[in-house]
Amino acid sequence: MSRPGGGTNHVNTNPYLISLSAGKAIDLAMPTIAGYAYGVDGTLPAGITNTNGSITGTMPTANTDIVIKLAKEEVRYKFDSNGGNTITDKTEPVQSGASIYTAADLPTPVKLGFVFAGWEKYNDADNSGTYTTGDTDAGAFTSFPSPSSIGTVLLYAKWTPDATQYPVTRSHKNMNATLPFGLRFRYNQSFSYIKRI
Repeated sequence: MSRPGGGTNHVNTNPYLISLSAGKAIDLAMPTIAGYAYGVDGTLPAGITNTNGSITGTMPTANTDIVIKLAKEEVRYKFDSNGGNTITDKTEPVQSGASIYTAADLPTPVKLGFVFAGWEKYNDADNSGTYTTGDTDAGAFTSFPSPSSIGTVLLYAKWTPDATQYPVTRSHKNMNATLPFGLRFRYNQSFSYIKRI
C-alpha cells in the first residue's frame, strides 16, 4: 500500500513493529491528525530523520527502537507565582499572526507582604518546573508573542516587599507575681517597663 508522497509502510497500530535488515531503506509514515504534530523521544540513530512523523533513512546495523511522540500544536504558558497563589496555565493553538491573548490577559498573582512586579521569562536549567537558583532569567514578559511554533513559555513572578505599614499591637502580661516587672510594647514604638509594687 502506498502513502501520499511515496513510501509503502503506513503506521496504523501502536506499537508498530517492523523488521528490516541492516542497510535497508526506512520509510514509515504516521497518520495525519489535525491539530497535532509528531516528535521523536530521544535521539535518532545516524542516517535516520523524522519529518513530522515520517521516519526515513537507512536501517543501522544494530537493533533500533524509535519512539514517536504526538504533541498538540499549541503554545503553553506556565506561570510560577514564586510563593504567591497558584496560576493556571494558558494555552493557544499554533497559528500565524497575533496571539489570541493581550497584555490584559496576563494574570496578577497575590502574595502576602509583597507587591507583584511583573512576569519574567526563564530557562528551567534543572527541569524542576519552577524558577530556582541556577535557572536563567530571560527578561521581562509583558505581552504574548505570535504563537508560530509549538512550545512552552516558562514565566515566574517578580515581587517587591510591600512598604505599607500595618498597625500591630502586642501585649504581654506578667502572670507570675514573683517577677519584679512586666513588659509591654507596641509596633514601631519604644519599650516601656511597668514596675509592679
